[in-house]
Amino acid sequence: MLILQEQPGEGTIASALSSHGYLFLKTWQPEASTLELACSIGPITDLEKIAAAYKLGSIQTLKPRESDESSPHSYSAVYGLNAFPLHTDYAHWGTPPRFLMLRCRLGDPSVTTCLLPWSYLAEQASHIINRAIVAPRRKHPAQAICPLAVRYRKDGQVGFRWDSLFLRPLNQAAEALADVLQARARIDRIAIALSDPGDTLIIDNWHMLHGRSEVPQRALKRHIERIYLSSLWELK
Repeated sequence: MLILQEQPGEGTIASALSSHGYLFLKTWQPEASTLELACSIGPITDLEKIAAAYKLGSIQTLKPRESDESSPHSYSAVYGLNAFPLHTDYAHWGTPPRFLMLRCRLGDPSVTTCLLPWSYLAEQASHIINRAIVAPRRKHPAQAICPLAVRYRKDGQVGFRWDSLFLRPLNQAAEALADVLQARARIDRIAIALSDPGDTLIIDNWHMLHGRSEVPQRALKRHIERIYLSSLWELK
């Protein structure tokens, strides 16, 4: 597990994300705001502008919720307090957000964020990934859908998308990829607990899958803030 337990130096975050796809900063400036720290490492993705229909704020509050207490068409509505499957955020968008930052306000060591690098899957299934096609699940029969490649390229960078809840496989390669992902996740997933205020996990959403473990009753007050960044720059 890649953990930094001190103030990151110049270029540390960008370097770690480039090499490993994630970085866990233990109790990183717990008094500072999520927005302040996010702005210090890269430009914020303004969800209010690029996805106005979703009515999302730049900073989102993540708290455990039972299925019947959650907004429709959300992970909590489907899975409640059970584990969330591995996925990439907003995989159904043409270009998903590049980086996400999860920051603990009130944590619990019994709940973990699970990670799986796409590179682990490419080691044995690159030919499957390159041919896999998925599409958003229809919300109603008349809804138009656009097929999406699991592997995509934007501004010279390669990225990968996956979401078993909001996307459905369109070909045999995508179905086979689901099996490979499930098998590798059982043995290769990385588990990180955001347990203390200031604990911060930064994830490359184009190169890492992530999910959440089951939430026990003792952890119902868990409070995580999430924010997206379009890129990273070196810390000054």
